[in-house]
Amino acid sequence: MEHLLTYRGTIRQTGAATGRDSYGKPVLPTTSVTGIACRYSTPTNKFMVDSKGRNIAIQGIVYFKPDEDVSPGDVVIEIVTAMGDVLSDDELEVIAIDKATNMDSTVYQKAYVKKVK
Repeated sequence: MEHLLTYRGTIRQTGAATGRDSYGKPVLPTTSVTGIACRYSTPTNKFMVDSKGRNIAIQGIVYFKPDEDVSPGDVVIEIVTAMGDVLSDDELEVIAIDKATNMDSTVYQKAYVKKVK
């Protein structure tokens, strides 16, 4: 599967609150990880139900290696080809992850994403 992950992505991850700002809102540190091997697909007419029972339209699916640290709530900022062409510069929030496994291990991760408004 890794030979199919020819694109490179940048992911923004939000950490746990480290305090509060002057308005009382939590301060959430963010980190960006670049150069993550991935594959991007845009399905049509796909919907899934979130944890609150709402229907969400899926804008895409991003495939990752099994050892990448990707979780719901992370945001894929940019996806580029090996030649540097930008496939997507939309902010795509990871809403769910499926792990494809064989008998012994995880083969790849499939992240369902939606466009951040």
